[in-house]
Amino acid sequence: MNYDGISYEKSLWNEKKEIISKLFSNGKNIFPIEEIEVESRKEIQTEFENRVIKNNQEGLIVRGFNGPIFKIKPKLTFDFVILGFSMGYSDNFDLLKELLFGVKLDNEEYLIVGKVGTGFTLDQRTSILKTLNKIIVDSNLIEPSGSKTPFTFVKPNLVIELESVDIINHTSDQKIKKSLIKFEGNIYNKIDNKPSVSLISPVFKGIRVDKKSETDQVGINQILRIIDLFEEKKEISNKSNSMIFKKEVFVRDERN
Repeated sequence: MNYDGISYEKSLWNEKKEIISKLFSNGKNIFPIEEIEVESRKEIQTEFENRVIKNNQEGLIVRGFNGPIFKIKPKLTFDFVILGFSMGYSDNFDLLKELLFGVKLDNEEYLIVGKVGTGFTLDQRTSILKTLNKIIVDSNLIEPSGSKTPFTFVKPNLVIELESVDIINHTSDQKIKKSLIKFEGNIYNKIDNKPSVSLISPVFKGIRVDKKSETDQVGINQILRIIDLFEEKKEISNKSNSMIFKKEVFVRDERN
């Protein structure tokens, strides 16, 4: 950190904290956050339970004295419907590599959310693939997997549970949009690109045999309770159509 021509080393946290408080103490959008000092992991756990679990705050940032900095947040859990799969784990095309998943909307429409390739045992990569091979269907769209090969689409029958460390609805420069698809006549068709989300570090936890692919069980509400999805509003013009009073066309003749 450099301020007013002076360089402050990483270990000089108290000095840097004083500068931050002096510069931003009256700010509305940028301000120094509350900081408390604890002496044990038990105290960190107590703060997490009070702030995050009870008061629904996002998480904690824990900084060791002259040590590393940790961001502690609760894991997010979702139930999604499987929409497709890809093969080739460790270059073995007899094993499942990734699952394509999404949420169910009304009228057999599905919004793609993402893909997951971690959390599977080798037995699961074999057994789940056998199940999915029995429910393959056609598709009029292509969704690329992590290995750049197209996902094979399946009937939206199976529900999976995933864990994620975070969820986002936009990148640094734009809102996240993904395919809205419809399953009808045993085939998927793309309808449009719609606002969606991305999961940070999703991990497969298991097949939910106790759940069905219904909007109340794998719907979009489980996302909206955490983060908003904003539709882009089309600009509406109140101006009336222009009226042409006179129109003339002139041609230049260069032959003379």
